[in-house]
Amino acid sequence: MSLSLVDRFKPKKICDVIGNKKKINYIIDWLKNWKSQKMKSLLIYGSPGIGKTSSIDVIVKSMGYDIIDTNASDKRSANSIEYLIPMVKSKPMFSKGKRILIMDEVDGMSSGDRGGVVKLKELIEESRIPIICIANDLSGRKLTPIKSLSKKIEFLPVDPSILVDRIH
Repeated sequence: MSLSLVDRFKPKKICDVIGNKKKINYIIDWLKNWKSQKMKSLLIYGSPGIGKTSSIDVIVKSMGYDIIDTNASDKRSANSIEYLIPMVKSKPMFSKGKRILIMDEVDGMSSGDRGGVVKLKELIEESRIPIICIANDLSGRKLTPIKSLSKKIEFLPVDPSILVDRIH
């Protein structure tokens, strides 16, 4: 079975991540000092397919976090997000490891999703673990409830010539 190009070149260590190095370092520092941070969540955004989710995944795994990973396109309503509350408000029962909640595709939650963004805001406010939200687009008002609670970090596309060098 052969791997796709995306899977073949997916970063496995932080040093494998191409581009956005200052932002990657900021995220690492933010996680190391999460408890003393003013903003208790990060909102990572940028064009689709530029490595936001892959970068976050490799960062948190390399730092030893147990990931509570959910795709917001699957969990859009307040009721479907409700199950996360005990996970973000308590310490792990059986694990000594650190936990983090990663909410991918939060811009896929729309106002028609019956309070999902508002419930996510409540999760951020009450959380005892770091939360990283990932979005493609921050324009519009639907993410307003979480924007004020989150440090916004824009990922930029990588220069194509750097990518070409990487695959050769």
